[in-house]
Amino acid sequence: MLLVLEFFNPVYYKPSSLSDSLASFFKDSDLFILEREDGKLTLKEQNEYITKIGAGELDQVPKEWAKNIFVGRSSHDTVAISSSEIRKMIVDGDDGWEDKTFAGVAEYIRKEKCYL
Repeated sequence: MLLVLEFFNPVYYKPSSLSDSLASFFKDSDLFILEREDGKLTLKEQNEYITKIGAGELDQVPKEWAKNIFVGRSSHDTVAISSSEIRKMIVDGDDGWEDKTFAGVAEYIRKEKCYL
């Protein structure tokens, strides 16, 4: 779930503000995140971050956006590897990457030749 912290990192939205950059996204979309221990933050700390959004405690992040953020639980095996690791495996030519993601995602990556 580190994704939520990365997603709301203002550095990715410069020179615009985070709230200006994401306003249209949150007007029409939801953000769905699967819980995952990342070795940096506990699941409790990650969930507290979303609670802070809902309480209006984060600069540049309107508290109303919290209603558009959904956290899902999954088995450890399903989320034991990050998308960054999968991208690296693809770039490095490691064929084992396909077993680390969902079949539909793997098919899309192969079809569109992503990361090649």
